[in-house]
Amino acid sequence: MATKVFGISELSTQCFWRDNYQGIVIANDDQQLTINLKKNGGTTDLFVTAIYAKCTANERKDLWQSLENLNPFIDGPWCIGANFNVILDPEEKLAGNAIWILSIKLSQLSKNSIGDVYEQVNDWENKVQIRKEMDLNNNDFQSMEDLNKTQAESMKWLTMQESLLKQKSQINWFEEGDLNTRYFHNTIKDRKRKLHLHRIKNHRGRWIQGDDKIGRAAVRHFKKFFNLKKATVNNKILDHTPNVINNEDNTLLVSILNEEEIKNTIFNMSVHSTAGPDGYNGAFYQSCWHIIKEDVIAFV
Repeated sequence: MATKVFGISELSTQCFWRDNYQGIVIANDDQQLTINLKKNGGTTDLFVTAIYAKCTANERKDLWQSLENLNPFIDGPWCIGANFNVILDPEEKLAGNAIWILSIKLSQLSKNSIGDVYEQVNDWENKVQIRKEMDLNNNDFQSMEDLNKTQAESMKWLTMQESLLKQKSQINWFEEGDLNTRYFHNTIKDRKRKLHLHRIKNHRGRWIQGDDKIGRAAVRHFKKFFNLKKATVNNKILDHTPNVINNEDNTLLVSILNEEEIKNTIFNMSVHSTAGPDGYNGAFYQSCWHIIKEDVIAFV
């Protein structure tokens, strides 16, 4: 028996039906294809929706909304299925999934060759604490250098741990970066450590240490550059500056934001963003928008 084919090239999704049925596409978007099938000579409609859902819950909201919008137009049996990109139980991944089995073997190989990353993280954190105490007691250049090397090694293992967690959770860094995780705080500490000045050369070319001495040398250095005579400014040069912004552009730049622009900005915030000075993060503003929108718009 012959077979007719309909497909969506963007998603590589295809629906097949036999030639004793007539198929009419009633909905087609980037996550679902809905077809009305009717047997030749028959009177009963069968509705079939093939799903190829997005990978994140937020992106799948459009899919649920499209199905809800379709519901009033469905008059008969409705079959919905295909790939929703979600699972109910981790064991589903083991059911003949060669890729998942391969990932387990690779994970075991990595653990045998590198070691347990989580144990290494704890081990190096303990070493960092020991080095900090030694640096506090000795307070010399060598102990400080040993501490920096130990902290660098600890950060390396923390980065590996974070990479494993990101692979498991499939969360993007821009989402994780706003979370108050230990990795986030250690990243800040490491950045501060790299920016800290342990010693500098003074104007005589000699190395000096200590915050007070470094501070005085820095003040002396910049005073030399910034204590200059007041320069004469010739404002006539502005007459030769081309006018590249017309009145229409200027009106747009100084115009007050409308409600839609403010709402789009609010809903583009990460729900995991760090709370601002008011103590509220993106999740609060988005979930309570219908209550607080007038106050937010008035404030803006």
